[in-house]
Amino acid sequence: MSDAIQEIKRLRAEAQREWAEWMQEAETDSRYYLGDQWDGADAAKLEREGRPKLSINKIKKQCDIITGYEKSNRTQLRVQPVEGADQPMSDVYSEAIAWVLGDRNGAHAVSLAFESAIKLGIGWIHPIMSYDDDLINGDIIIRAENPFRILPDPYFTEADLSDCDYILRLGWLSKGKAANLYPEHAKEIEKIQAGSGAQFDVQNPAYRIANKTHVNITERWYRDYEKQNYVIEGTTVRAIDDESARGFKELAAASPEEFGHLVVIERKVPIIKMQSVIEDQILCYDGPSPYYQRMYPFIPVFGDYDPSFNDWKWKLQGRVRLLRDSQNEANKRRSQLLHAAMTIPLSGWYYEEGAVDDPKVFNESAGAGKAMKIRDINKVKQIVPQNIPAGLVQLEKMHDEDMIRMNLNADLLGAIEGGTGASAPGITLQLRQRQGLIAVQGLFENLSNAKKILGKYLVEMINERWDRTKLERIIGRELPMDWDDVKQYARYDVVIDEIINSPTYRMTNFVILTQLAQSGFPVSPQTIVKYSDFPQGMKDDIMNDIQQAQQAQQPQGPPPTPETPNIADAPMDVPPELMA
Repeated sequence: MSDAIQEIKRLRAEAQREWAEWMQEAETDSRYYLGDQWDGADAAKLEREGRPKLSINKIKKQCDIITGYEKSNRTQLRVQPVEGADQPMSDVYSEAIAWVLGDRNGAHAVSLAFESAIKLGIGWIHPIMSYDDDLINGDIIIRAENPFRILPDPYFTEADLSDCDYILRLGWLSKGKAANLYPEHAKEIEKIQAGSGAQFDVQNPAYRIANKTHVNITERWYRDYEKQNYVIEGTTVRAIDDESARGFKELAAASPEEFGHLVVIERKVPIIKMQSVIEDQILCYDGPSPYYQRMYPFIPVFGDYDPSFNDWKWKLQGRVRLLRDSQNEANKRRSQLLHAAMTIPLSGWYYEEGAVDDPKVFNESAGAGKAMKIRDINKVKQIVPQNIPAGLVQLEKMHDEDMIRMNLNADLLGAIEGGTGASAPGITLQLRQRQGLIAVQGLFENLSNAKKILGKYLVEMINERWDRTKLERIIGRELPMDWDDVKQYARYDVVIDEIINSPTYRMTNFVILTQLAQSGFPVSPQTIVKYSDFPQGMKDDIMNDIQQAQQAQQPQGPPPTPETPNIADAPMDVPPELMA
């Protein structure tokens, strides 16, 4: 067994050990969200006793409101210039990123990662390169990765993974897919007898898929450091290979008066590498990341995250974890209430044996009540109905209040019931809803940070993978003539920001122009129509209508002759020649 496979096995054992408790809790969180909310032993006991087992799922709505708010208020990544001269460059990146997020529904993948963060505590955004449609430049696709299949370095703390030494991704693929990924190892893959699926501590797919046809794949993404040569010419810095570095040094030594200004330096730079192993037997890949090589292709979206705490079971949580105890209380008490309502006699009769001619008819006449024989002579007495214990009903009300205090307020849940709340002014309700959103603002802040990291990653992938022709095809116009020179300084000249979400970059500009016009800025109707997504024929018709309306508003006939001002009406301190 190679050293690389041995290292992957060691790291996987380490990561599984440190993440085991969190994985178990996350799987329980997922079950609670989906409605599987009873412990196995408790559920079996109730079934044996013939008692009801209710799941009144109050957790799902709490999570869905947060994720629904994100979907209905999505933001779009926009690249902003640091200086005014950087505007053309930032526009190119903004349009390209908008195309990436809209081409394969990348915004939906980001929302899926956010849903995992809300439910489990963390979600993963995974940008990849696909060469299915573009064999030369490839297309950037955004996916949401399964949190149960990602095992990061358990000792990282930074949200941007800058101190993360490795990330493991576990896969369970058919032999055919594995052979397509690594065709040079197709014969070796076919000879593998069976995959065990044992590397999955939770959500093990081998329980449902025939393991004779599938194999385990472990990917190790890790940060390494390599030597890199740079040539400095004035303010320009370019990365060069070893052969070019030797050539520049020889030129500078041979002709210092002509090439002495060239400076060649050597630095160690971080680089992301990847290793892929099938069933801990076949090392299928060992080399640089097939994507951008300066950042991990996995971007975490955190839920409730405390980087200063050490135990992952508690430092990383979703919103479900907060509500599980209260949900258990609600399920058990509601089941008790239903059991009490079904077993407490509502009414009935006590009667002495022989006091009635036909006990069967007497029982039927009792309806939903009970008829019970007694030995007390000459007594037929009605059973007094019993009430459900008031304490259980009061606890139910207290539980509803607890759910609101612990998570979203009643205004966000739409649970205002009568009283002053229902008749409160609209501005009061808005303030209450805003207060409820402030309580979960940290979750949206974590999403915003993840999206900005994604934007930075996309800018670097665009620079590294796409040529001039690809970009010009996407944005629909020619790039600046010096594009190949200026793009290497993109990290210094642009910053990633968020703006309102629109179907296209052009529509975003249209919405901004419309808002400016509504705010009183002198934006002409022609400019607004120009940046709209209307068909060209419709644009021409609207432009003609605007022109006709403007012509109709112009006065007919020659312009009026201005009246000669009366000098006598002028202020005494204004000279007559100025008045003339």
